[in-house]
Amino acid sequence: MYVLYKGRVDRPTIFSSWASVHPRVTGVCGAEFKEVNNLEEARASMKAKGIKEYDEVIRSTVHGSHRKARGKYYAVALGKTTGIFEDWGEVENATKGVKYACQQRFDTESEAKEFIDDWNEAFADIWRQEIRDGLKDGWRVKSLDLDLASVLTKRSNEANAESDLVSRLNQLEVSKLAR
Repeated sequence: MYVLYKGRVDRPTIFSSWASVHPRVTGVCGAEFKEVNNLEEARASMKAKGIKEYDEVIRSTVHGSHRKARGKYYAVALGKTTGIFEDWGEVENATKGVKYACQQRFDTESEAKEFIDDWNEAFADIWRQEIRDGLKDGWRVKSLDLDLASVLTKRSNEANAESDLVSRLNQLEVSKLAR
């Protein structure tokens, strides 16, 4: 369970997954979050900071702490290669040298898959919000010909994926600061 006070969110939010928090704090100057043990502790943390209004994004199946899990399935959501691995050596190869790499260990393959799905959804949410904010701020649509290659990298070209993704995350932060 995570309490996100400041980051790529409209208002403070309690999340049940590190995968939902990671893209919202990565590369964000002044991001503020903490891991807690349960929902009661998360709510108490909000109250202690004087935060009365906040969102809760709680999944029905909550995976364990990224530091405390003892499973045999490793989910790599951001790395040179992404996916589910059963061998720690493969995880090291996928994440070594990757700034902001995001991985977690799970007891089941379905939990590992859910983690990657959560991370992907959080990343997509960030872009959806950035686009909505841009349209409200007077930006106009250039074209409806969507060019995913300007934002994402295909798996066959994942050697450059980390630097491309970090660059995109940093662009989001710079564009917010420029407003």
